[in-house]
Amino acid sequence: MIKYPVSFFMIFGLTLFHYVLPIPLTLLELKPVTYNLLMPFETFLHHGLFLLVIIITHFFYRKITLRRNPLRSILKKTNFYKRPTDFQIWSTSLVALLSSAYFYFVYGSWENYEAKNIFVTIGKSLGVYLWMPIIIPFFKVRQVEGRLTNKAKSFIIIYSLLVGVIAVVSNWRTILYSGFVIFLLLYLIGLLYGYYELKHNFSTNKIVMMFIGFYVITGPIMDLGTAMVITRQTRYTTSSYDFFKNTFETYQDKELLRKFNAVIADNGKIDYSIKKWDEEYLSNYALNRFCNLKISDNCIYYAEKIGFANERMQNVLLDQVLSIIPGFISNSIDFKTETRGEIYQSSITDNLYSLAINDTTVKGSAIIGSMPGVGLSIFGYWYLIAIIPIFFDNLHHVRFICLRL
Repeated sequence: MIKYPVSFFMIFGLTLFHYVLPIPLTLLELKPVTYNLLMPFETFLHHGLFLLVIIITHFFYRKITLRRNPLRSILKKTNFYKRPTDFQIWSTSLVALLSSAYFYFVYGSWENYEAKNIFVTIGKSLGVYLWMPIIIPFFKVRQVEGRLTNKAKSFIIIYSLLVGVIAVVSNWRTILYSGFVIFLLLYLIGLLYGYYELKHNFSTNKIVMMFIGFYVITGPIMDLGTAMVITRQTRYTTSSYDFFKNTFETYQDKELLRKFNAVIADNGKIDYSIKKWDEEYLSNYALNRFCNLKISDNCIYYAEKIGFANERMQNVLLDQVLSIIPGFISNSIDFKTETRGEIYQSSITDNLYSLAINDTTVKGSAIIGSMPGVGLSIFGYWYLIAIIPIFFDNLHHVRFICLRL
């Protein structure tokens, strides 16, 4: 029995997506595991060092959590670890859904990069709770009594569709796919603890549902993710409603989707997102999102190009930290609020790429980066030390949350 399931699955996911799956998946696509990598040796080296530090950190984390913790004792007395009821789960997730809807449809996230008040910032941060209802059917994992009614099933399906709308408008495929990943991880936890048995999941009805689920994920959901990629560039020039409409119209154009996928299948290059930035690794877009060594390869390549521990990247990190401070505090420390719009618009990887190619027009592309590459650009090899308290803190907070569930 695994005593630390939360941290185990964090490390398990990291290992699975970056060290295990790339080999068989690239083999199935008749590609080498180093396909399209600019710096394959450095990519695997830095990922290996990164994983080593995470494992060592986890070792010491386990030692520390065995000790008496005064904070934990206080939280127990305040019922912090009491498992939330279905009503509390639904209340939290609905607040997150309404906040996200406001942020994208009313406030207009792509038109207004700068959060003008703290309520918008808080509303945006609630997006992490969007998929909370997924945990409701897993009564055994939650260690609560209950049975999933047809009414509850209907609510979860309708709610999931609404989250899908938010995913399309936000143009984050991670939101779209993360619900399926959460579902599978919860099921794996159930198997790990013996709550479920595989032989009980092979009834006729469940096998049919599995095939339907497989079809939905590899068919309509995959096409929707492709449509989100194709329409990505228009998100800065259209309203949220028009952007959603354009994405849906692209999804309905099966010929366009077929041509797009055909070019990718033939190892062609499509400039669909950010000029010159190439994330091509796997042809499957869902898997390409989670098992993409090319993203790490890019970040390490451009980090080396601008020089490790780059001073300008350190300033970018400082600006992004200061940008989340409320206005009345930032004004007192003489932080230039007029730069906030650009800061909110650009991810830290946008800035890395912009510096490397000396082109500010790529800012605002929301490029996803990797910890090793971005860490090297900011701290140099010292990033391996800097991630220890970050990872330790994440384990601590995630453990608190999951103990409640």
